[in-house]
Amino acid sequence: MTEASGASTSTITVSRVPGGWKDRLRRYQVVIDGEQVAAIKHGERVDLPVTPGKHTVFMKISWARSPQLELDVAPGQVVTLECAPTGSPPAGPGAATYIDLRRTS
Repeated sequence: MTEASGASTSTITVSRVPGGWKDRLRRYQVVIDGEQVAAIKHGERVDLPVTPGKHTVFMKISWARSPQLELDVAPGQVVTLECAPTGSPPAGPGAATYIDLRRTS
């Protein structure tokens, strides 16, 4: 992920849903294009500058992760994502997703 300057900068905003107790004290790692770029706490929001173009985004915690989202971000665009824990943990590594990640704008 390469940061750009000026009008060509785009932003991926990730919000972690407040409420509930699951993972309340743990941070989710934000991974964009294979690189961990931030860690997000319960109820927190992070704004991540990216270059315009195609990006892959997912969240992870320990060995569990969210589905991967494929984004095509236009110059100057702000893409908003929201994450939250799912209802139950997966049976084992790679069995199922543990974090819900969805695009909200």
